[in-house]
Amino acid sequence: MNILGMTFVAATLTVQGVFWKIFLKNGERNITDTLIYNAVSSAIIAVITFLISGIKTPSRETVIIAVIFGIDNIIMQLVYARAIATGPLSYTVLFSSCSMLMATFSGALFWNEGISIIQIIGICLLVFAFFMAVRSRTEGSVKITKKWLFFAFATFFFNGLIGVLQKLHQIIMPGLEINECIIIAFLTSSLLSGLLAVFNTKLNAKSTIKPRSNVPVLIVIYSVLCVATNKVMFYLINVIDSAVLFPTVNGMLVIMSSVIALMFFKERLSKVQAAGLLIGLISLILIGRA
Repeated sequence: MNILGMTFVAATLTVQGVFWKIFLKNGERNITDTLIYNAVSSAIIAVITFLISGIKTPSRETVIIAVIFGIDNIIMQLVYARAIATGPLSYTVLFSSCSMLMATFSGALFWNEGISIIQIIGICLLVFAFFMAVRSRTEGSVKITKKWLFFAFATFFFNGLIGVLQKLHQIIMPGLEINECIIIAFLTSSLLSGLLAVFNTKLNAKSTIKPRSNVPVLIVIYSVLCVATNKVMFYLINVIDSAVLFPTVNGMLVIMSSVIALMFFKERLSKVQAAGLLIGLISLILIGRA
């Protein structure tokens, strides 16, 4: 049952990445489009979570962390969208998955949690995998550009910051106000994304989204998958050790995304890039070990 749950989470996360890839139309979408996508999907996630779990009066700490979470989510979605649009889906997902490093380092720096030798080896392998990707950036059908590198590192940082905020919230409020944090965070993300989209439109960056296109359907399915993923993950966190859960889910995610990228988006990696991706996958497992 647990392996089915982990497979489900990895599969839904893969589908969410594919939806972003389809939505972005090879980079043809602008920032306003991404903000609208985030505004609508975040609102749906907040509403569904509220209907399923309800909401109680949150503490001040929850509100502050959730608002920061919501702002960070906007930035993360913007840079993640640009990373997917300007570079390989497989390596973008790898960078996003390895953002667990942020939570690992924050634990060591702020909460006296140790970093094991195995994790240090994993970090070194990750750096080597990145080096291999950059060294072969002109080979294969996948081109590694400076623009993609910037957005990939930004995705790593802002996605990692979400993990740090979640960790901080659960240290302050262990097992409490999780739904309240999710609802406030995504409402914040939705409202600010909507306001920024309106402001951006006034700057002549009008949306290219057509109401009768497949985008509304993509957004609804994406939002439902996000809620389902969160619910299953909260269940798995309570029954599976984190050292097993996160590396397994992220490892499956990288493999699934790589297969999808190869089969449907024709992302042909060079031998060096493929080897780097494999090393990155191994580093992901090692970094997640306690």
